[in-house]
Amino acid sequence: MPALKGSTTNQEFLEHLPEFENFLVQIGLKRIEGSVYGLLVLRNTPLSSEEIEEVLGLSQSAVSNALRSLTHFGAIETITSRDTRQRLHQAKEDSLSIAATVFRKREQKEVVEFRKMAERLLILAQEKGDDEFQPRILRLRSIILTCQIAEAVMNFVIEVVDLDLKDFYPDLVQKFPAALNLLTQGLAQAKKMATRIPKNSIAHKLIDGIGRVAQSTLRNTQPEVRK
Repeated sequence: MPALKGSTTNQEFLEHLPEFENFLVQIGLKRIEGSVYGLLVLRNTPLSSEEIEEVLGLSQSAVSNALRSLTHFGAIETITSRDTRQRLHQAKEDSLSIAATVFRKREQKEVVEFRKMAERLLILAQEKGDDEFQPRILRLRSIILTCQIAEAVMNFVIEVVDLDLKDFYPDLVQKFPAALNLLTQGLAQAKKMATRIPKNSIAHKLIDGIGRVAQSTLRNTQPEVRK
């Protein structure tokens, strides 16, 4: 980690930059980008590129590349000082918007493409004569469903940000886990009910049919990948 320069007041905060670095590395960004992002999060005032270089002990090119990447993923914004006309950089206050941008520009596309690949292989396996309980079929179906769950979560985050619901974030934090828990309990209860019903009975066929319709509806209404 580069030698940090700053006031005694800021130094205590700057000592936590490695934690920002480690987190951003884990999600696929560079350590230097973590340093720059952490610095801009922990400073109360926007900083110029030169100030970032001085505090972190980094080169002009390293800081410039980090700022470009962080801007691309929506983590920071650049403003112009009214007094000096200098370009200053600051971290965005809405962190959920950062996650939404990362999902939209990277993870969403990858997950959708992986799901479509699994769907093509599933069709191929079915054409080759695999029945519904062959290991290959079961694995591919599991991959498809897992991708659909991931897409649903990402689309939810993106929609919350697009609708500018920042004022409702506290309510969302409180109610979202409860809603998921309610859904999980409902699914678990439905599973218990299904296991008690004979497979060849009309009731079991009805439940199975409803499940297939719901799955088909989800597939047909899956939102387009956002550009």
